[in-house]
Amino acid sequence: MYDHALENNLGYVKYRFSFISKIPDYKGRKVVIPGISRFEFENEFIKNYSEAVNGGLAMVQLGVNPLKMEKFLKWLKRSFNDDPNLSKIK
Repeated sequence: MYDHALENNLGYVKYRFSFISKIPDYKGRKVVIPGISRFEFENEFIKNYSEAVNGGLAMVQLGVNPLKMEKFLKWLKRSFNDDPNLSKIK
């Protein structure tokens, strides 16, 4: 982990993560992706945790068929567009 920030009860940290795929179609392929984590603390304990990574980058490294990636990313876009908080963004 690197590039961390903490203010009051909110913290962020960047990281790099790697794994070797066990999925039969991609078995043995190494994937390295960056991510960021968000921590919300209460009384020195983690109250909420979330993280974000670029799944598209992982799929490219695995060699996933581009049409399969497109289908997944379109599904993700639809679920993202359904977020009621997006209507607040101008």
